Amino acid sequence: MGILLLYFSMLQGFNGTNGINGATGPTGGTGATGEEGDTGPTGPTGGTGPTGPTGCTGTASAPPNAVYTLGPDLQAFPQSQPWVSFDTRNAGTVSITSDNPRRGDGSLRLFTTGPADKAQVEGVYNVVGGAPLGTLGDLVAGSLSFEYNVPSASPVPAFRLVIVNSANAVVALVWERAYQTNPVPPLNVWVTEDMTNQNFWIRSNTHNYDNAVVPSNYQPLSVWATGFQGKDPSFGPSPVSTPPLTGADKIYAVQIGIGSGLAGSTTYVDTPMLKFGNGGASYTANFEVGPPPQPCT
Repeated sequence: MGILLLYFSMLQGFNGTNGINGATGPTGGTGATGEEGDTGPTGPTGGTGPTGPTGCTGTASAPPNAVYTLGPDLQAFPQSQPWVSFDTRNAGTVSITSDNPRRGDGSLRLFTTGPADKAQVEGVYNVVGGAPLGTLGDLVAGSLSFEYNVPSASPVPAFRLVIVNSANAVVALVWERAYQTNPVPPLNVWVTEDMTNQNFWIRSNTHNYDNAVVPSNYQPLSVWATGFQGKDPSFGPSPVSTPPLTGADKIYAVQIGIGSGLAGSTTYVDTPMLKFGNGGASYTANFEVGPPPQPCT
């Protein structure tokens, strides 16, 4: 900014009176803006920050033929996993433990304390995506089995095939050890049960057709696939299971469980296996103990 100097003229006559003060000069204008300075040099790069926490375990669905571990594989229904706890009641529990391993370090443990309890798992496989496992006729042409170990005084688990019939209703063909004609297996050892040609009864119309009638309600899968119907004359709403099943009816899931109405027990299960013939798929599961997933926070 320019500077204006004000001079005050001191007019003083020689041996005379003081002169009059001079008038104030005008204010100077604003000076021109200076040039912008050059950009300074770039600063140094900062150091690496600390490592973040480990992420939690995901819950993506496992393939149908897989090793199933403790973690998300037995979560509550509805589910995103192929094997879940289903209709487990009161003090009943289902878990994968190392108590009685079969193929590896674990097996599925079904536990109840009394007749009010139930312990059951469901293998839903493709049900989440809406596709069936296969047809009843193709399973007849294939094979069906599972393994179990029954300690003293404990029941053998029931095995159920969940089917959607031609009326779009859900029914179940149920295998129980009590209705078979082959010898009773020993206790406290692992037993491989081939159910392909063994007897099943049907749950249909919200009713169990498992009573003793003639002809018997206990029939192999091959008979059910050709139109056999369960009968119970005492069940007024529907004395006959309807509609009859056919080989084209689709299987969507399997269930394995103990209870209800039975004494408290502990039973172990492993390696359920379904093999559909005529070019169909095969499904199996090996229950193993693994580290629990980290909680997501």
